[in-house]
Amino acid sequence: MLNIKIQFLLFFQMFFILLYTDHAYTIDRIVLVGDSILDNAYWNGVNNNTTGQCLVKILNSIDNIQYKNGTYVLIDDRSVEEATASAIVKALEGDGKINIPNKNSIFFESYIERRKRNGVAYDSTKDNSARLPKYCNIDNAINIAQVNIKSDIKDSYVFISIGGNDLVLNSEYPVTIINNIKKIGTSYKNLGAKKVIYIIPYTMTNKAGLITCYAINTCRYIFKWLYLNNLKTEYYDDLIDLSYFDESHRKAQYIIPEPTITGAAEIANLIINSYIHVAVGNASFQQEIISF
Repeated sequence: MLNIKIQFLLFFQMFFILLYTDHAYTIDRIVLVGDSILDNAYWNGVNNNTTGQCLVKILNSIDNIQYKNGTYVLIDDRSVEEATASAIVKALEGDGKINIPNKNSIFFESYIERRKRNGVAYDSTKDNSARLPKYCNIDNAINIAQVNIKSDIKDSYVFISIGGNDLVLNSEYPVTIINNIKKIGTSYKNLGAKKVIYIIPYTMTNKAGLITCYAINTCRYIFKWLYLNNLKTEYYDDLIDLSYFDESHRKAQYIIPEPTITGAAEIANLIINSYIHVAVGNASFQQEIISF
C-alpha cells in the first residue's frame, strides 16, 4: 500500500514539474547556399554523406541537437549543382528560385535522379533530411526543378559557397565574380540573416591540365589576396578557406574537382566551428563537435 502511495505522489510531482516548467526554446537555422562544394552528393561516392547530412549527424550527436541554453539547430540545405554567383544574384533580385540542372541520358544520370536513388532527394520528406521540401519544387510533368534560396532567411546563419563555376565553367571575368559575391552577402544581410559566411573554394587539380590548372590557381591566388580576404570587413561575418584541401578532400571528376566523403565531412566540421564562432562564441564545444 505504501509503494502505491509513493508512486501516486511521484506521479503528481512529475505532473506539476512538467506543467510549470518553461519548455520554451529557440531554433537556429543554418542555411546552405551555393554549388557542388555543398551539394556534393553526385561525385566521388559521397551519395548520402553530403555536407548537409553530415551536419545533421553532428548536431544530432550533441544532446539531441540541444547544445546550449535551450537552443536547437535546424539544417536547411538549399545548395544546387552547377550554381554560379551570377545565377544566385539573379535569383535574389527576382523570385528567389534557382534551377537544378536536370540533365538525364543513357550516359549521365541526372543530379535529381541520383539524389533520389541515394535517399537524399532534393525534395525529401524524411525526418532526418537536410533538404526541406518547402523550398524545392520538382515537377517532371512540366519540366520544373527549382530551389528557393530567398524565402525564410530572417534570423538564419547563411553559409555560401560560390564563384568557382563562374570562373571554370563560364570563364567569367574575376572582378565580376567578386562583385557578385559582394552582392550576395549584402542581399542576405538585407533579407535579415543573423550572420553570412563565405566559403572560399579550394584549388584546381592537375587533371585540368598543367597550364589550365596553373592559370586558374594563379588567378585564384591573386584575387584571394586582393579581394577575398577583405570580404569579411563589410560583406560577410566570417570566411571559411578551403585552400588546404588536398586529394583526400577533393578529387577531379572529368576536369572540375569535387569533394570526397572526407571533404564533405570536413566542410561540415568547418561550418560547425564557424557557426560556434559567430553565434555562440564558445570554443569549448569545438572539440566535442568535430570528434564525430
